[in-house]
Amino acid sequence: MEGNTFSRLASFTFLFHLLLFFILLSQASACNNSTIDPPASSNSYQTNKNTNINPNSYSQNTKNNPSPNQIAKNYKAFVFTSCNASTYPSICYQYLSDYASKIKEDPFKLCNSSLSVVLTQAKKSCSVISDLLNQKNSYISGTAAKALKDCLSNVKSSIGEVKKSLDDMNHLYDSYDKKFQMSTIKTYVSAAITDHETCFDGLDEEKVDASVRDKVRSSVLNVQRMTSNSLYFINNLKY
Repeated sequence: MEGNTFSRLASFTFLFHLLLFFILLSQASACNNSTIDPPASSNSYQTNKNTNINPNSYSQNTKNNPSPNQIAKNYKAFVFTSCNASTYPSICYQYLSDYASKIKEDPFKLCNSSLSVVLTQAKKSCSVISDLLNQKNSYISGTAAKALKDCLSNVKSSIGEVKKSLDDMNHLYDSYDKKFQMSTIKTYVSAAITDHETCFDGLDEEKVDASVRDKVRSSVLNVQRMTSNSLYFINNLKY
């Protein structure tokens, strides 16, 4: 009886230890197969640590996104550089610098703006000559008056030619023959310059009073020089 009891107790003890062994073995296997993710803060730190920071990023952003003041300076610089290469740089920049925001850095708009200035100044010259003709000045003789009238006619003719050139410029890219149209534009602008020269010749030939002649010449000379600059820009326009 005692032998049987001892045998059962031994068997129970053996089974208990065997079960305990398998439980511990199972837990050990679970621990070995599991992974631990690194802390988010540690991973974030590692990412930041390895990120390269470009020291020129601010200056590059500034270059790619210039301020309004910088843009305006760039436009002025374009006009200045363009005028500096023209026939009459000083008068060119004097009149076109105010158009910088309209011209931007566009050679085509530069040509159009230059021709627009010619029109404005030519109309002013017409007013100057008309005012002189309307004055009852004894020093404007019959021949001098005729010279002034001829000059006025010349300047008005130049206005018509510049208007035609502007119209053709505005329709240049609609033309099937751009080369021919550009040739026509150049012809109009050149004819306007000839009109101004004809005015000067008439003033000299008729020996107009010096004060009147100088006033008219000064006014028309500005127009002629801006017209010459316009022709320079047109001759160098890529289309």
